[in-house]
Amino acid sequence: MRIDLTFLLLLLGHVLGDFYLQSKALAQQKEDSAKALLRHSLLYALTLGAVLFAGLRFTQGSALLAASAGLAHFLIDLLKFGFLKGQKKKARFPRLVRHSFLLDQLLHLASLGALWALFWQEIILRPFVTIEIAHLPALPIELALCFLLVLEPVGLLIAREVLGGSVQLPQAEDVPGAIQNAGKTIGYLERVIVVLLLLYGQYSAIAFVLTAKSVARFKEIEQSRITAEYYLIGTLSSVAAAFGVAFLLGLCG
Repeated sequence: MRIDLTFLLLLLGHVLGDFYLQSKALAQQKEDSAKALLRHSLLYALTLGAVLFAGLRFTQGSALLAASAGLAHFLIDLLKFGFLKGQKKKARFPRLVRHSFLLDQLLHLASLGALWALFWQEIILRPFVTIEIAHLPALPIELALCFLLVLEPVGLLIAREVLGGSVQLPQAEDVPGAIQNAGKTIGYLERVIVVLLLLYGQYSAIAFVLTAKSVARFKEIEQSRITAEYYLIGTLSSVAAAFGVAFLLGLCG
């Protein structure tokens, strides 16, 4: 069963506005600066509006949906801003701070779901959104959203919620000749390859991807138990997330 395409457009706008068009510097600044938070919210609203009006006919319902989604995002981020500011003065809820990224995203998804339920009957999709292309296993919007999700959003989710920064491994700049952000790039490629194999039903080939990665890291894993645990948790989380995204979007059985 496919997710409603209007909701997928909302998700696509959210992912682009909250992850890909928000710089790392702005993401850090908005936790301490109300002006940075406002800049992010305006950029998010413009991005979401552009995605919605590209895929929806301009009607009163679509205009209200875009405006409401932008406002809801700002209010949720403002709530997070106030909460984190208060916690810096007096930390009463360390677990909520620890999982603030996950809670923030869940609130955003809940708000998008509520707005979709409120406005979906007033929405008219543009014809090209529903067009199927030969040789593609799914609609272009589903594929685009899937790949965008398994890159930056899943990477941040694993880094902040699963690994949590509790393990300090050597950084690339500390190792002569090392490639900058190699681990992050490997994770991206791993999830993209897994999703591609899932889309075309090549489930057994996924084992070769994991085997190749394990062979490349074998000596490093063998020398350190902490590195081995970090590797296993990160890899299994990465693959599980790729499966989860593809399954939730209805791209694999």
